[in-house]
Amino acid sequence: MSVYVVQERKKYNSVTGDMEPVVNLAPACEFGDLIQLFDHRQHALLVGPTTSHLKNKLRNFNDDDYILPIGNPILIAASIAIAAKNNHGKVKLLNWDRELGRYIVLNYEL
Repeated sequence: MSVYVVQERKKYNSVTGDMEPVVNLAPACEFGDLIQLFDHRQHALLVGPTTSHLKNKLRNFNDDDYILPIGNPILIAASIAIAAKNNHGKVKLLNWDRELGRYIVLNYEL
């Protein structure tokens, strides 16, 4: 089982000078190994290379895998579309529920 993290969000720490994660992704680990699709600097302007990158990274996406839709909305949309295409239209998304304090699974058939 794998959790494909579309794009980890980071912020600049002025004290250390480092980029630090904005979101704690540890709770998503219960659903599988975390695989980052893009780093925080990636933009979606280069459509061809972005699509090729996603096709390669998501080539083995299957019923046991999840998409964690964080980051650039265009990269999220492209990731979901390619994952669904590779899995006969089916994709599972992880959605953070603040009240429950955990991720819930949303099953889509596109």
